[in-house]
Amino acid sequence: MKYSFIINPVAGQGKGIESLIDRINHVATDKKVEYSIHVTRGVGDAKLIAQMLAGENKDLRIIVCGGDGTFNEAVNGVIGYDVPVGIIPIGTGNDFVRNFENEEYFLDVEKQFDLEPVDVDLLRYRYVADGKIIDKYCTNVFNVGFDGNVAILASKLKELPLVAGSFAYLSSIIFNLVAKKGQTLMVTADGEDFYKGKLLLCSVANGHYCGGGICSSPKASTNDGLMDLQIVKELSRTKILKFLPIYMKGEVLSKPELSDVIKYKQVKKVEISPQDKTMEYCVDGEPVTTGKIEIEVIEKGFKFLGKSC
Repeated sequence: MKYSFIINPVAGQGKGIESLIDRINHVATDKKVEYSIHVTRGVGDAKLIAQMLAGENKDLRIIVCGGDGTFNEAVNGVIGYDVPVGIIPIGTGNDFVRNFENEEYFLDVEKQFDLEPVDVDLLRYRYVADGKIIDKYCTNVFNVGFDGNVAILASKLKELPLVAGSFAYLSSIIFNLVAKKGQTLMVTADGEDFYKGKLLLCSVANGHYCGGGICSSPKASTNDGLMDLQIVKELSRTKILKFLPIYMKGEVLSKPELSDVIKYKQVKKVEISPQDKTMEYCVDGEPVTTGKIEIEVIEKGFKFLGKSC
């Protein structure tokens, strides 16, 4: 068994990377296992590294040291290979691991060598770019509209010096509340019309959380073979202020008074078409701009190192 660590050196603003590498070297040497360390240099590197490693090694486990975006890249890199992927969550949001018990467990380098693979669903999304059909994969959640805009701006703010993740998200929420930039979309669910018009936000989820702990999809599960489609209709700024705390706590589906502004359904396939030619949205916290997208759940799409021995 070989263990390969893919490290994003700027995850979490790059704090503690050297000590993490030292810890990996120490633990792996002590356990006398075959291992390698690979440091990314930019966006897309984690996918390329994971793809290369998966193609060269049959008995392999890849462990990502980074955030949800780096993890997403690595998972996209192992598609078609029977290679489990784990994570040491040192990013800003770290939302994927929140779907599993004992989140702190994943931060322990030594315990990473004891984790076993568990089957997890994937969301495959398809769009057309330059006349070509592009297929990519999402591990956690799509966000279009308000929460997507918050994540997009927060990712830009986090690149600034001295701007921590939580402050970036808070600042982005305030900015987007003032700007109140909605989306006009047409959404179909399992081949049937689901929503058409202006909305505050739309999410398609495999997991519960987004935005660094916001419980946006409380009923979602990473292994039920379904996606949770949720739409929040357009709201005034005053109503948004009242809505956000409920939304962040994962209580929106349990509030009868919100039933007229929430549309929710568990589905296998979703199509989202923007009124304009393109739309900006987030996939696992990372910004993407395309036209119409088709999203489909892939049951047991990859193996995640998330089960204790």
